[in-house]
Amino acid sequence: MTEEERDAKALNDVNTYGCHVLKVLAGDSLPQFAYSIGIEKTSRQPDLLVTGLKLEVGHWIINEYNRRVREGETFVPNQPYEGFLDGFPVFFSPMLKDHYAEHVGWGLWLHNDDNFRVFQLIWPDTSGLWPWDPNATAYYRRAMPLLCEPLGISENPAALSVKPVEAMPMDHALDNKCHTMCICCEHVFDGDRPILYICRDFDGDDDVPQYLCGQVDHFSADGGRILHFSHLKENDPSILDPWLVPKGAAFERSSISDAWSETDIDA
Repeated sequence: MTEEERDAKALNDVNTYGCHVLKVLAGDSLPQFAYSIGIEKTSRQPDLLVTGLKLEVGHWIINEYNRRVREGETFVPNQPYEGFLDGFPVFFSPMLKDHYAEHVGWGLWLHNDDNFRVFQLIWPDTSGLWPWDPNATAYYRRAMPLLCEPLGISENPAALSVKPVEAMPMDHALDNKCHTMCICCEHVFDGDRPILYICRDFDGDDDVPQYLCGQVDHFSADGGRILHFSHLKENDPSILDPWLVPKGAAFERSSISDAWSETDIDA
């Protein structure tokens, strides 16, 4: 197959199936891995990298992830998910761009830059140990390198609770813009209601995500509160990070224990 034919097949797979899967054999310093391209373009969700597992297993996991994404499921970073490895949960962690060139080269080709997102699949060994566990073997750690921030995730996240959050000074928020800044409604700010609706407007230069209760009985149109995203994340780890909410996108859920699903943005 010529280079032109390979490129054409990749683009056809993206247009037909929502992604194209590439498989890379192990090298001197890297385990074998499989990764997708196109999911960001077709579903506005991160692509996926699977390291260390058999290539056909990694291929299947990527296709299953793509299927669930195309059916409307939104995967929350660093939360446990079932249905990918029999008998074990897995996590999806945002991959650091420092590793893009070595692991997702075709993604750089498709997007013509690194302005796209990739999840790394984090899977346990057969004893249920994770790569940050001090008892994990060197063999497993080589197969499951952390290409994301090591977070020491728990398999059993604590029950979520709603509590008041702390606002940040307006001048500090505007200096940091969307990297640290977000808006929540007064009900979320006061701890009266959980976050059930997240959106980011099409228009506006500030590009600030909004974390709202999802109801319409707000006291005024100016009742929003500007605060540091970390305060909301500390209270509710299940909310979507700002980088998972593109401009013009909205996500909702029925309760704090339900999964997020994409919806039409409110006018």
